[in-house]
Amino acid sequence: MTETDDRTLAAQHADSLIADIRNRTEQGAPFGWLDPESGEPLDEWQEDCVSVAAIDYLGDALDIRYIVNNDRSYRAAQVCISLGGPNVWIDTDDKELQVYWDGRSIRSLPSAFVEAIDEALSELWEMGA
Repeated sequence: MTETDDRTLAAQHADSLIADIRNRTEQGAPFGWLDPESGEPLDEWQEDCVSVAAIDYLGDALDIRYIVNNDRSYRAAQVCISLGGPNVWIDTDDKELQVYWDGRSIRSLPSAFVEAIDEALSELWEMGA
């Protein structure tokens, strides 16, 4: 596979992820839905389902890099949600979804998504500080 093909795959993956995030955000559940009986994730809204909270979404994060101010107060973070072809990061400082696969594809994240995840990350930082 050539470098150009890899970048195309990264761009396609970024487009797919951002479309899902935007769709869920527009429906009022930026982090998805759960079946209330089984607790299993759902691909789309169903009657009586519950929205996943940002703090629960972060439970599946593979890594979190905190960006702090000089006084060690929370500023932003980078959250790794996928590794190994492609690597995917959510950057709350730049408000971007960043996909790396022998190149980089960047997509802007919806404000409601970034604000919710940033608030949860701030709470996690304060709990560990």
